[in-house]
Amino acid sequence: MPDAVFSKGGYVAIPVVLAAWVYRIPVMIHESDSIPGTANRFLSKFARRIAIAYPSAGEYFPKEKTALIGNPIRFQVTDGDPVMLRNQLNFTEGKKTVLVLGGSQGSKVINDAIVKILPKLLQRYQVIHQTGEANFAEVKSNAAYMGVKSGRGGYFAVPFMNSNQIRDSFALADLVISRAGATFITEIAANAKPAILVPIAESANDHQRMNAYSLAKIGAAIVLEEPNLVENILIDKVDYILGDNDLYQAMSEKIKTFYHPNAAEVVANAVIEIAKS
Repeated sequence: MPDAVFSKGGYVAIPVVLAAWVYRIPVMIHESDSIPGTANRFLSKFARRIAIAYPSAGEYFPKEKTALIGNPIRFQVTDGDPVMLRNQLNFTEGKKTVLVLGGSQGSKVINDAIVKILPKLLQRYQVIHQTGEANFAEVKSNAAYMGVKSGRGGYFAVPFMNSNQIRDSFALADLVISRAGATFITEIAANAKPAILVPIAESANDHQRMNAYSLAKIGAAIVLEEPNLVENILIDKVDYILGDNDLYQAMSEKIKTFYHPNAAEVVANAVIEIAKS
C-alpha cells in the first residue's frame, strides 16, 4: 500500500482516490487550471490537502485545506542564453523577437495565422516558430510560397524544441504567442514574457479559455480567440505590445506573479508530510 496519493485530477483519478479514502491513505490534489475540472471538484471532499495554481480555483474548494502553490515546471526552461541562440540563428542584435508556440502537438490555426503575416512581421521583428512535428513540412512549404525561408531573414521554424532549446528561446524572445495550457502559461510566466494567448476552442471544461482570461483580467496577457486570429488583428496586437515600453514592462511584471519558483518543492514536502501523518 502507498503511504500517500497525489492526484492531478481527471476521471482516471476518481477510482484511485476513492480507493485511497477507503483504505485511509491520505490524498493530496493539485489543480493546475483557473477553474477546477469536474473530477477534482468531486474528489476534493476526500483530499487531505488541495494545491491550486490560480486564486480563482480556491473558490471551488474548502478554504481550510486549500493553498495557492502554483504549477511545478521543469527547471530547464529558465535562465537561458539569448546571446548564444541569437548567434546560432544569425538574428540581429537589438531587433525584437517573437516566439510562437503551438503546444506540444503544434497548432494548425496558429501556424496558418503566423505564416500569413510573416512578410509583414519580419519587416519589424524576428520569429522563432515551433510548428509541431505534424505541421512542420506544411509550414515550411507555405512560408516559402510567401517568400520566406526558414533559417534566413530572421525566421527560424522548428518542429519541436527540447528543454535547452525552449529555455534559450524564452530568453531571446520579447513576446510569446502561445496556446493557453497551464504548463505553457507557467513557463511563460517563469520567464516574465508578455504573451498573446490563443486558447483551444474545444479544451476540456473550457480550461484554456478560462486560464487565458485569468491573465488578461490583470493585464498580464492579451487573449485572441481563434475566430479573431486574422491578419490585421494579430499583427496589430504584436505591435501594440512591442511598441509601448511602459505597457511591455507592466505586462512582464504582472505575468511574473503567476510563477511560483518553489512550487515543486512545496508540493513534494506537502505529500511527504501527509504521508507521515
